[in-house]
Amino acid sequence: MRRLIILLLILPSVLALNFGSLVKNDYVELDANKTAKFEIIVWSKDENYTIFLHEKNYPMDWLISIQPKIVSSQDEATAYINIGESYVKAHRVNVFVKPLNAKPGNYTITLSALAYQLNDKINVIQERDFNLKVKILGNFTNASSSIIETEYSEKPSQTIKTGNIENKKWIIAVIIAITVIIVFLILKY
Repeated sequence: MRRLIILLLILPSVLALNFGSLVKNDYVELDANKTAKFEIIVWSKDENYTIFLHEKNYPMDWLISIQPKIVSSQDEATAYINIGESYVKAHRVNVFVKPLNAKPGNYTITLSALAYQLNDKINVIQERDFNLKVKILGNFTNASSSIIETEYSEKPSQTIKTGNIENKKWIIAVIIAITVIIVFLILKY
């Protein structure tokens, strides 16, 4: 009980992560087997941060490409956001969606961004979800393509395999375990 009280006293001194985001477009209408592009801007007012973006929920057989998937404070800014009286460096994230074998209708894709700041104090992790909506027009067609073809990509197009996000869960579990160990060591000494 005493440790819990000490932990509660320490928590207010935890560095909070000032994680911000802006979804430039969250709705697209397109024909089946075409590629949609969404743009998200992410930033943090903290000095040292990392943001992981990943697919959380999407229709089976759809191809999702997030470029880049990891954003760090050391990366070169691709945008700037006016926060009060100052500008903060931000990062553009392009999300390409190719709905394979999709019937006409409305679909939702959920992406997640995990932001954290590693330091010698307690680590704070923030998660933000983005719901992107796709309306498929026209008739159902069967696609055999296995890559996302984009003219928007600055880098060569990448194939993204769908489904397995277990590795990302392990990364989050390791970060949480390290945080718990640090808290335990702080409380012990």
